[in-house]
Amino acid sequence: MDNSDGHSADLYHKGVQIDFLPPITTSLLQPMNQQMIRAFKALFTRNCLQLFDAIDEEEDFHLKGLWCNFRIFSNAIDSAMSTYKTLFITMKKRRSQLPITMFLTKVKKSNQATPEENTAPFSYYPGETTPPPEVPE
Repeated sequence: MDNSDGHSADLYHKGVQIDFLPPITTSLLQPMNQQMIRAFKALFTRNCLQLFDAIDEEEDFHLKGLWCNFRIFSNAIDSAMSTYKTLFITMKKRRSQLPITMFLTKVKKSNQATPEENTAPFSYYPGETTPPPEVPE
């Protein structure tokens, strides 16, 4: 678990071992995470600047008053959700460019056979024809 300070130190469960990672390791383990966070911050900043431009047209504009009103929980959540929706739509359009998605698309296309032709047992890995091992209960 990343940034373990936010998690209880006495987490335990029978049969489960919990290891805490050093802080700030998520971006090293999940490189796309950096891009997502950077994109989210950029979109959030752009939305805030658009709000400032809209309010800038008012003559009785005070930035302090804007930030006091903006700190209301619902306004912050609405702004974050609009940023998230924009980011989600963009990533959905570009998901075919992700390496794992390209691999899965190629596997799906190569495995499209008629039910009569596809008589091999299910396999987790390409080329493997043995069924998965049974899991003891």
